Amino acid sequence: MMRHMRNALGAMALLCVFALQASSALAGEFKATRTSEPCSVTVPCPTNGKGFGTADPEHEGFSQEFQFGAFNVLCKGAHPYAKTAAEGAPTWTMSQSFTTQIKFTKCLTVAHFSSQFEGGIPTSVNRGKPMEFTYLPNAPGKGAPGQVIISAGSAKIGSGICTFSWGGQTIYSKSGLPAATFETTLKKQPMTGLHEYLVVHNSFRGIEWEYEEGQCVGEKGFEEEATKTEGKSATYFGAYLTGINGGNLSYTP
Repeated sequence: MMRHMRNALGAMALLCVFALQASSALAGEFKATRTSEPCSVTVPCPTNGKGFGTADPEHEGFSQEFQFGAFNVLCKGAHPYAKTAAEGAPTWTMSQSFTTQIKFTKCLTVAHFSSQFEGGIPTSVNRGKPMEFTYLPNAPGKGAPGQVIISAGSAKIGSGICTFSWGGQTIYSKSGLPAATFETTLKKQPMTGLHEYLVVHNSFRGIEWEYEEGQCVGEKGFEEEATKTEGKSATYFGAYLTGINGGNLSYTP
């Protein structure tokens, strides 16, 4: 009897080991290495990168796109970086989370002045200050794994047209609609040759936001505010790559 129990317990333990191995194999991880020395708490690995691609096919050259209600905000520049551990610079070799700051620049809000003329109104995203994004590809989503925690931010359109904001919140992946996807590419650095860079494709859906001030809330001489002054379905789409000087930054699914 005892022999059978020991055999059963041994089989269960073996199954648990295989289950743990399978779980670890399925968990996506970020990897950070540096040629000179490992990334550590005392000497973190600063990251630096830039946005790329076209977020809206109708406006080539704008790599980032926000949609808040009736406002379509496009940005040419996105600068992801983390200079310190507090900003997200890796202190690890392997991690299931990745944090970076992103500063959005050269932004315009699409404006239709007639059926044949479209213009862009100068727009400031988060008053020129960076936002913080933390990626958790293994955290529970809504029908699919993956979360992105974003810091609070804002956008100011023109001179008094509208300022709207969003609080710090979590963006969840949905079935067939990941909040972010990751890949690794190679890029040449001037002194040390080819290195691995992390590529991030953001597809945020369901950002909660509200109008704060300006013509959109009945100010600046316009008495009628917008019919919709808040929502829970704003979106952000944009891609960027980021890496470590003299090192590698990658993602393994």
